[in-house]
Amino acid sequence: MLASAYALAAREAADLAVDLSRRAEKLFDAVPKLRAKGAERVIEMLLADDCVGPARAANKPSFPTAVRGVCSIGSLN
Repeated sequence: MLASAYALAAREAADLAVDLSRRAEKLFDAVPKLRAKGAERVIEMLLADDCVGPARAANKPSFPTAVRGVCSIGSLN
């Protein structure tokens, strides 16, 4: 019984990892469409940390524009 629960959890974790990888690739594919300096760095921050707020991401001088561009990534679908 316990082994089947572990197997189910492992399968779900693998499915989530595949989904996360696909989403990360989609973010990196969007970088060339973003014209702001620092957009790639903002995306790297988003992928490296669980939670990146706009204030933290905009810490660098050129980042506010990059943050706005990255936050509008949903329109690039």
